[in-house]
Amino acid sequence: MLDDARSFQYFPETITDSKINGYQAKEIPGLSHPLYQWTAGGPRELGFTAVFSSDLPLVEEGKPERSKSLQQRNVDVDAAIAWIQSFQYPEYTNTGFFGQASGKHLRPKPPLKILLTLPNVKINMGRPQHNDDDMSCILLSAEVSRESFFPDGTTRLAKIELSFAEVIQLRGSVHPHDARGIRVSAMSRYKLGLDEGIPLKFTGS
Repeated sequence: MLDDARSFQYFPETITDSKINGYQAKEIPGLSHPLYQWTAGGPRELGFTAVFSSDLPLVEEGKPERSKSLQQRNVDVDAAIAWIQSFQYPEYTNTGFFGQASGKHLRPKPPLKILLTLPNVKINMGRPQHNDDDMSCILLSAEVSRESFFPDGTTRLAKIELSFAEVIQLRGSVHPHDARGIRVSAMSRYKLGLDEGIPLKFTGS
């Protein structure tokens, strides 16, 4: 993972969090329902829309660079897009000069894993290796929509539909998630009893 972190310009308005369970259905002749066998956990995916905007052109002829506070809300939108897209590409070593035959073999490294931090969302509650707000993941897709431009063609407003998949491979080891840790952590914080909320039971068996 990269040591130099970058922040999104705005907090997402909506975050989706989905996980598929790997059950195989076995049909039995004459039985009212199939029998289900759990085989393995399916992928967990998070998704949200990242928005980047710039109120003023980054460079105006004859004007000095703007203050730091203005730069924070007046980012280089195209650079932000390229930074996110870089996590979809491999890295190569021993390639020589780009576009020239170097006589060396291309040695690809997979796209970098990401440590995604969503403050106070608790996306990693009860799971190992990270804080509650951090998740190791890979970037599955990034669909960019450039929606407004400055007169010189630079992007003024862009929205990026992002989809991430949680990964449990970290620093050469595999760290599976145990339901007991998640459940204990969640039940220690979620205190609404059956006599206090909607009388809908959700009990493990």
